[in-house]
Amino acid sequence: MHALLKEKLIFASQVPQISLMNKIKLFSANTFLFWVDFFLFSMLLIPLISTFPSIYIFLITKLILLLIEDLDLYFRYFLTLYMKEKINVILLYTNPFKEFLKLLVSLIIPILIWTSYGIPTHFIYQFYLTIKAIILSVKNLYEYRKATQYLRNDFANVTQEDLDRENICIFCRTEMHLNDSKKLPCGHCHHVNCLNQWFQQKRTCPFCNFQVMSIQNGGN
Repeated sequence: MHALLKEKLIFASQVPQISLMNKIKLFSANTFLFWVDFFLFSMLLIPLISTFPSIYIFLITKLILLLIEDLDLYFRYFLTLYMKEKINVILLYTNPFKEFLKLLVSLIIPILIWTSYGIPTHFIYQFYLTIKAIILSVKNLYEYRKATQYLRNDFANVTQEDLDRENICIFCRTEMHLNDSKKLPCGHCHHVNCLNQWFQQKRTCPFCNFQVMSIQNGGN
């Protein structure tokens, strides 16, 4: 359910306008998931406190991770409504913090019960997934910043010859001009703003999938 709602929010952030009904559906689904998770968490908390350490700690930890996801979905929802044009950049910066918070939960709570139950293999796997997600989030942020740096400092401005050959940006399908477009190392030209938006999700040429990050290794 959480993954499905996340996919719907991603789709909503990419369409020009969201209908009122869809806004209500997204908010209602998010609220339903949050309160279900919170209800289960509260139901398990009292037995956990009275019998700590107990097996309930495993379920509590999973529910805390789900509640973090619920709050992240709320955050995505409000970004989609009010800051759609900046949502991908904001998420590039906030995702590492979210994953770090999940890492803390995955570490701190199991430590409390290791003395009684030994090392829980389930949490070792959860720890691995969280570390992997943090690395991916930081990598995406690093690549985005490097790609925009290349865009500002390394990519050539388009020439009149380039525009005579092709003056329509494939990303937005509007006309390019000398002062608003850049030429990638692969030879394709696009609006600077379009490339900035594209690099928030992928660091490739929108036309041929040339890997922008390869230029730091001397790639072509």
